[in-house]
Formats: sequence, structure tokens, C-alpha cells
Amino acid sequence: MTETGHDPLETAKERMYRYQRAQRRREELQQRVNDHERRIIKLELELEAEQADVERLTKLTLANLFHTILRSKEEQLQLERQQVLNAVLALQTARQALEDTKADLHQVGDDLALYQHAEAEYNDLMAQKEAALRSKAALSPVLREMEEQIAEQSLLVKELSEAWRAG
Repeated sequence: MTETGHDPLETAKERMYRYQRAQRRREELQQRVNDHERRIIKLELELEAEQADVERLTKLTLANLFHTILRSKEEQLQLERQQVLNAVLALQTARQALEDTKADLHQVGDDLALYQHAEAEYNDLMAQKEAALRSKAALSPVLREMEEQIAEQSLLVKELSEAWRAG
């Protein structure tokens, strides 16, 4: 802890965490953008089909004559126009969702730019802290002992992994 009451290592760790969180959020938002774009394409095709249905009912065709004879042409035309309206609204909603997601993605990009050096800063501060600890004569033997234990445990993990794969 420094005299100002704030630990630069903790600050760097928090910045690194925010950077990693922003990376995960960017991946999620990119997937959502792709999903929205696929949905928009699907809705555009549906809208074209509904507009074609309305077009068929307004032109002189066999189906149009059939509906006119049965006196259901106006009802069918009204139904088709309602389906076109629904398709237009769904398409507008999907386009707005896409724009909102792209805006969120842009914000995450800003966050990533802000925190892009966080991991390097954290690693530098950790190296400085380790060097400071190593320079203290009283702690140096303790650190060497800990490093030896870590090395032994790493070897044990490696051997266990090899045995597990062999088994």
C-alpha cells in the first residue's frame, strides 16, 4: 500500500480485469451483430414474400378472381396487408436492435483501447514487486524455498498429466 492509500498493483489488476471483461463482451456483441444481420436478411425475404402476396391480390389473376367470386378478396387483401405491416415492423425492430448492438460494440472497442496496456502494466508491477522482495535479505531464502516448492509441484502436475493421458 502506498502513502496515498491506493495500491498501483491493485489498480493494474482491476484494469486488466476490465480489459478481459471487455474482450468477452466484444465477442458476445459480435455474435449478436451476426445474429441480428441474419435475422434482418430473413425478415427482408419474408417482407418481399408478403408484398408479393399483396401484389397478387391487387392484380387480375386466377386467385384474385376466385377470391372475388367468394367475396373474400377484401378480407384476404386486408390480411395480406396486415402481414406486410407486421413484417415491416419486425424488420424495423431488428434493424434498431442491430444498430443498438453496434453502438454497444463501439463502446466496448473504446474500453478495449483504454485498457489495452493493462496486462503489461500489471506484469511490470509484479516484476518490480518480485525484484523488491528478492532484494530483501531476510525474505530471499523464503522466496527461494517457495520457488523450489512451486517447481516441485509443477513437475508433479506434469507427471500426473502424462500418467493420466497414458492411462
